[in-house]
Amino acid sequence: MPTPHVPKKRTLQELKQLVLGLSIACPFDQKNPLSCQLHEIRKLDLKTRFQWVSRLTLAEAEGIWASHEKCVLEKESPKQK
Repeated sequence: MPTPHVPKKRTLQELKQLVLGLSIACPFDQKNPLSCQLHEIRKLDLKTRFQWVSRLTLAEAEGIWASHEKCVLEKESPKQK
């Protein structure tokens, strides 16, 4: 019997590193889709982007990461007709 997926609990520092990576480009297709929550952040210069990420709270970083994981699952799943 398969075990359900349990998300790994990450520290704030780990999440900030992940969000900083996501702030560069979508890892799925290396673009900046309009529908992405980080679309406007990706337009900022690197220093401003780094400062924005450094101010994230744990709850904010977890929310961004959770939205990213949901988006990837949607992109990877076969389209429903």
